[in-house]
Amino acid sequence: MPVGQIARLVAKPGCRDQAIEILQKCFDTIAEEQGNLLYVMLSDKRSVVTRLAEDGREERTEESYPDEIWFMEIYTDEAALEEHDARYDTVPLLRDEVMPGLAPLLAEPYELIRANVVRAKGLDA
Repeated sequence: MPVGQIARLVAKPGCRDQAIEILQKCFDTIAEEQGNLLYVMLSDKRSVVTRLAEDGREERTEESYPDEIWFMEIYTDEAALEEHDARYDTVPLLRDEVMPGLAPLLAEPYELIRANVVRAKGLDA
């Protein structure tokens, strides 16, 4: 069963672009991962919160989060996700450049959300 992971990173103010530059190096190694189906990096400029009023109308508010960086990832199965995670300790580029270069740029610990993929458009999952 395919599994998904969403990662949320928050850069220190003014450090987001530098963090993105470092994180782009991850794409140099992701092609080697046979079990990776999707790997997307996003920078979050705004979040839209939609609430349904009792009459069914949508009420929206927007908030800006310019320092956030998000990854959306899908893997063929749990083993492929575990293989991906292990690479951060074993692949020299990730272990020796990406993670040490990223650490001083983050404002807080990064967050991972994992879930089973129920349905996906555009993937052979």
